[in-house]
Amino acid sequence: MTSICLTNFGRVASACVRLFATQNATIGLMNTEERSKCVAAAWTPVKVLAVAWILVTAFAVFAYAATVSSPTLSHVDWHDAARAGTSILLLSAGGSVDVGEASITLMPLSVTLLIWWFLYRSFLKFGVDSWAQAGSAAASSFLFTLVTGVTALPGAGRFVGAFGAAVVTTAAMARAHWKLFRPQGRAWDVVERSRSELIPAWRALAVIAAGFLALALVLGRSTIATINGYYVQGVMGTLMLTLVQLAYLPNLLVWGASYMLGAGFSIGQGTSFSALGVKSLQLPAIPVFGALPGPDVRMTWLPITVAFLAFGWFVWKSRRYSSLREASLTGAACFAAIVVVGGAASFLSSGGIGPGRMADVGPSPLALALDFALTLGIPCILGLVGPRAIQELRSRDRKPRENAEEPEEGERTVMKGFSSPPRFPGKAAAAKPLTR
Repeated sequence: MTSICLTNFGRVASACVRLFATQNATIGLMNTEERSKCVAAAWTPVKVLAVAWILVTAFAVFAYAATVSSPTLSHVDWHDAARAGTSILLLSAGGSVDVGEASITLMPLSVTLLIWWFLYRSFLKFGVDSWAQAGSAAASSFLFTLVTGVTALPGAGRFVGAFGAAVVTTAAMARAHWKLFRPQGRAWDVVERSRSELIPAWRALAVIAAGFLALALVLGRSTIATINGYYVQGVMGTLMLTLVQLAYLPNLLVWGASYMLGAGFSIGQGTSFSALGVKSLQLPAIPVFGALPGPDVRMTWLPITVAFLAFGWFVWKSRRYSSLREASLTGAACFAAIVVVGGAASFLSSGGIGPGRMADVGPSPLALALDFALTLGIPCILGLVGPRAIQELRSRDRKPRENAEEPEEGERTVMKGFSSPPRFPGKAAAAKPLTR
């Protein structure tokens, strides 16, 4: 029965693949070359995901061996550690992990970004150039993650994680395709200009957020050391716990940016950490949370400073635009991208780390998107459009003045030593009679 089902499934899948279009045909059967490319495209994400799965599983087992002396791991064996590695892979793709009564949904974005990066580099070498190849790659990543999810801990979100793996694969393919075959057209030119304007701004924001995070870690080092000593003993155990927290470094950077811009983030329901004020309750004993500011810390000047810095940056970048229309289109595209990136970063960096109120950790997507619009989007539009609008108004005001100063037709300037020509060239000037 199993062989019959597999055979029928293979026939249906083969028939569906034949219906995909190539670049030269809308509907029809694939040729041999296109089929081989589809197989190669499907194999590309499987290799990356398989290596990632092996690495995170090996790390989980090694971390268990290094921290097995901890009292909190007395009921865990190495089989559970190996299954935890698969759970980490699913968690990095958007799945969930159930640990006792707690459901962990906070994605380790360091793992996610590393997988995306290697997928992107692989697709750059391969060069996906048809919808059939893209569909094969996304489907293979979905199936591989779904199958390997069988070995995860009980309660892991296999289907959500498999869907997330397909999304990550699609995002990597889209970026690689844009790099290799950039679309042509006015709309795509606007998108490319907005991308070139925003990438340096994102990098600067990440550097500032990293600086604030490093400063907070230094100031809270004593609290961090105290919490860290509760979990592990020895240098190796400390190293393992540090690597686990580094898996969430991009999450912490997004939280730091949200703190600086005023939107803030939460560590459990009823808490808020923002430059505009801090509201704290009892927090989980995680070492990095020892760097969180106290309720007496308030820096209302910080979001205003970031907004002015962003305005100055975009004013300086506005020099490359010669027309108001070009600057306005780019500013609108940048504003939309800022709002979308703010909401997406907040969504990816938030989740749950425990039961009850710990199911809400990280920034709010709506709050961070609006805050990005206020502190980055509006300064972007004003900085790009403002100088060009002022220049346009000055040029329009200058034209009536120039027209008013121009002499009317038929008028001439009388210069010293010369007589002026007649005002009406069609009539000769009447000569005065000579008198004695």
